[in-house]
Formats: sequence, C-alpha cells, structure tokens
Amino acid sequence: MGTSRLCGCPSRRGGDTKARARWWGEQQEPKGQPKMMQMLLRVTALRRGEATRGMVFRVGWLALAAVGLLFDAGLSRAKPYVACSPGQFELQASDQSGTPTGDEVVITGSQVSLVTSSFTCPLVRGRFFHQKKGTRLLVRWPSCSGSDAPVRLRGLIDPACQTMNGVVITRSGKGNVRHRQPFTAKSPTDSSTSSTTTTPTTPTTSTTACPIGLIPCGSQCVDLSTNSSNCGSCGAKCTANAACTGGQCVCSGGTALCGNKCADLTSDAANCSQCGQRCPAGGACIASFCQCPSGTTVCGGRCTNPFTDVSNCGKCGTKCPVGDVCSSGQCICAIPNTICSGKCVDTETDPANCGQCGNQCPSGAACINGGCLCPPDQATVCNGHCVDLASDPNNCGGCGIAHACISGAVCVTGVCQCLPGEDKCGDRCTDRNTDDANCGSCGHGCLPSQSCISGGCQCPPGQTDICGGKCVDTGSDPQNCGQCGTVCTGGKLCVGGDCTCPGNKFCNGQCVDESSDTQNCGACGKTCLSGQVCQSGQCNCPPGGNEFVCKGQCTDMDVDPNNCGGCGIVCAAQQSCIGGQCVCDVGLSLCNGQCVNLQFDDSNCNTCNHACPTASGYHCNGGQCRLQ
Repeated sequence: MGTSRLCGCPSRRGGDTKARARWWGEQQEPKGQPKMMQMLLRVTALRRGEATRGMVFRVGWLALAAVGLLFDAGLSRAKPYVACSPGQFELQASDQSGTPTGDEVVITGSQVSLVTSSFTCPLVRGRFFHQKKGTRLLVRWPSCSGSDAPVRLRGLIDPACQTMNGVVITRSGKGNVRHRQPFTAKSPTDSSTSSTTTTPTTPTTSTTACPIGLIPCGSQCVDLSTNSSNCGSCGAKCTANAACTGGQCVCSGGTALCGNKCADLTSDAANCSQCGQRCPAGGACIASFCQCPSGTTVCGGRCTNPFTDVSNCGKCGTKCPVGDVCSSGQCICAIPNTICSGKCVDTETDPANCGQCGNQCPSGAACINGGCLCPPDQATVCNGHCVDLASDPNNCGGCGIAHACISGAVCVTGVCQCLPGEDKCGDRCTDRNTDDANCGSCGHGCLPSQSCISGGCQCPPGQTDICGGKCVDTGSDPQNCGQCGTVCTGGKLCVGGDCTCPGNKFCNGQCVDESSDTQNCGACGKTCLSGQVCQSGQCNCPPGGNEFVCKGQCTDMDVDPNNCGGCGIVCAAQQSCIGGQCVCDVGLSLCNGQCVNLQFDDSNCNTCNHACPTASGYHCNGGQCRLQ
C-alpha cells in the first residue's frame, strides 16, 4: 500500500478508487480555502522529480482547477441562503404513517448527537454546507454507546428547517458497510429556529451563509465556543471579566463565577473566600478573611461597638431598657431622665409619670413641662378623662352618672335632648309611629306577629284574625280552621275554612297524596328508595340528569366516578367521570391503563410507550428526551 499523490490518502494499485471513496469525515479539509483552490494547491504540489512523467496530465488538471476556481468564486458572490439555527429532528416511521419512532437528531450549536433505540451517539462537531436546496449535514461518530463500529450520518435539511432526509451508515473495522438506514426526520415545533440549549436564544434568520464552524446569531456568524456575547448558544452573554472558553463562561484575572458575576474571593464582602460566604454588615473581606473595623465585634450578623450599642451593650445580646444609653459598655439613664418603676423616663413629657414618678395624666391629656394639660375643646376632667361638658352624652352639663343622657339622646349645649320626631318613653328616646313596644303611646305594645304602622298595630295582609294572641288566616290555618281553636287532624288540610283530605285517600288513618307521597307512592306503604321522588304515583330518580338506581341509591352516571356510564364502573386514580366516560385529569393522558404526564414521563415521552434511554442519561423534559 502506498500514498495517493493527489490527496495524501492510503492507496494501492488497483484500489485507488476505493481509497478515494473514503468518507469525508476521515479526511479534514484545510479551513478558509475554497475546494477548487485546495485542488489547485494539491496538483501543483507534485514532486518535481515527476515533472516529466505525466506533464500533460498535470497541465490538464491545472486548467480544470483554474476554471473551477473561477466558478467557485462566482458561487461565493451568489445570493446567500438561509441557515438553520440549532434544533431537534424526530425520525419518522418508514411506513408512510409519519409516526415518530422515538429516534432523534439533536443539533446544539455546531455539534450534533444521535439517539436511536439501538445506540446513542454523543455530541460531536458536525459539518454544515448551506446550499440552495437546503443545508447539507455531515457527521461522524468514532464510537457510540451500543455500537461497536463508527457511525456516520449524511442529511439534507430543507430551506424551511422543518424536514431532514438522509441516511445513517455503520461500517465494519475493514471499512465495509455493515448497515445503511435511510430516514426522514421532522422538527417537532412549527418554528425552524427553536433552540435545545439551556439558555434561551432569539430566533433569527441569517442573511449570510456562515463559514464552516460558525453559527448564525442575528446578522452575525459567530463561534459559540469563543464568542462572549453568544457563549454556547445565541444570546448567552458572559458577564464582565468573563471569557468564553469551549462554550462556557470562564472568569479571568483570578476571579471566580459566583451566581451571575465574576467575584474576587479575596476582597468581595459578599463572596469572601468562597461563593456565598457573606461578611457581617459593616465588615470587609481582606485576603479572603472577613474582618470587622478596629474596636468592633460581630453581634447578630453585623459589626458593632459593644461600648455604645444599646442592643449589645458590653456584650452581644445585652439590650438596654427603653430610654437608657450605652456608655462604656454600661446601660445608664442619662440626665435629665429619671428611673421610674425600673424604666428610664422623662418626667417632663411622660404622661404616665408627669412631673414625678406615678403621676398619671387623664385620658386624652398630654404631659407638657411636667404638667398634665387637656385639649382646649375638652378642658374638664371627669373620671380620669378630658371631656367637653357641652357635648359629651356621658357627662352632659356636669360630671358623673347624674348627668348622663338616656339611650338615643344627644347632648346639646349641656342639655340632653331626643332627636326631632322622637319622644322620651321610659329610659330611651323612640318614634311612637313605628316602635312595636310603644305604638301610638308609651307602653302600648303590639302582638308578636303585628307591626306598628303610623302609630297603630296591624296584622300582616291575609292574616286578619287574631287567635291565641297572634295573627292567623282561619281559611287555611289547620290549627284554626274556620274559627279559632278548630284543628284539622289525620293529615287533613284546611281549605276555605274546612278540614278536607285531597283525593279522599287514607293510609293508616292519615290523609295522604299517593301521587307525591314518598312513603305511600301509588299505594299505601309503598316507600321510595333514598334519593327518589314520587311523581304521578311512581318512584323515580330526580329529573334533569342521567340518574339511575345503583345499589339502592339514585346516582348520576354522567359524573359519578364509582358508577361511570354504568353501575359498578369505577374510575381509576387521577381520573374523573365526564359524560359517562372515565377521563384522565387535565394535563394527563391514558397509557396502558394509567394516567401519565407525556411531558415528563420517561416511559411515555410525548407519546405512549416512547421510552427515553435513561441508562444513557436521557430523561423526558417538555415531551422530548433530553440529555441531563
């Protein structure tokens, strides 16, 4: 075996065609050069010792390469094509049904992963070629979990970034094709720019075909592994003092990433020696150690001076009484304050100790210069309160009970008066036109069922008779039927002043209505079941619903989870009975007799029985198997 003079790949006589057919992933092209320029450079790189042999061959290739170079340059000036942003494509069934198989191709930045029911290929760098008919994708995985041979993928993504058609190839160690599987994959979302990265990206449509290795973000082509404004994904911006390295924001200058900022662990009071290690309030971080200012100590999470702090006087937790000050670590009652009942007070202003300890000012009074003073409009002290004798109903014209107004009266210029339209009756003011206890005159009370109207006691309309001290209607009152004291017995009704039995039907000596009596429905002694009603002499479940008798009770089979659609049909857990059908609760779907959440169930992800390969680290999140 030798080496090809044109491409530097392995060759052997009679086998050059096979050597040249090696897949693209095994031969990396120099970056930044058009393919025709690479071909031109290869042709001119032939060893000078072979200049005579094959001269005509080389000249012909040079001419062809030059023409191709001009053609390639023309293509580079052609109108650019739309480039797809990162996304996910789900493989479809080969029976034309379009059903997702659970296999998927995930594009994250310039890297691609492949998940199938047979093997799982991790993220590797792919090659993207933006063409007029779409974006061509070429990927090679040297090794995949579940496969003992390299795996290659060749695909073409349509311009709308919705569909990918391609083939997955596995080869043996000798390079022979072991398995070749064509596929069609579709994006699960309506947008062709949905991102699978953890940082949200802004969907954009590139107006420029990006070089290999770069990704369109907005109107720019960027390298997600080094661009600090698009680190790992479009829009993921690194904080100040951080650089993008390998698609990760890394702090520089001896700082560390704490939360969303780079912090100096040697001087940052909020992150001293480690992230989240906060120094006490008033303290500073010096050489990675929290230190309080000289003369202070830490008490309750802050730096304080125990010689002057009234909350920590002398030592942490020692709190001085109200009014005291902390001097040299001792609580003292400073002049001009005085200690009264163990408290430091100012007798010049304290209404509880006004002028001297224990001198309590009246309610409403203030202590001014050691003396109690009532407000100008409440200048009199009555029973320990500042009051106005001209308007206070409890002290009207003078202090004490003797000067208190009766209920409902008001104090006007020191005299108790009833309101206009009211008169004094006993110990209160009342309106004798409406007061049931003083109707027309003081002490004249109406009957319990009567009302005082315009100073007269009147029975309600329809109850014009008075029997036993109350208003009744002798035409319908079964206790006073026709006249006071006539009682209807045996279930009879009072109709027009006569005791009668509707239908003239008696059961056990009682007058009953067999058309509506649930204890005698249609016949004496025929009792309806619990929940049933008697209609036209028939026991029925209440109308208005899909109710039937189940186990001796009326039940609505449209909503009863224990009898859903039929007696004894019990809905499972997390199910409700709706319209006589057991339906899973909102957000859940029925899979194999159980209600599951297709958005997060590893065994039923997006569809029933679509299991995520959890052994490879994939779990269901948002209805998609994602590497976590």
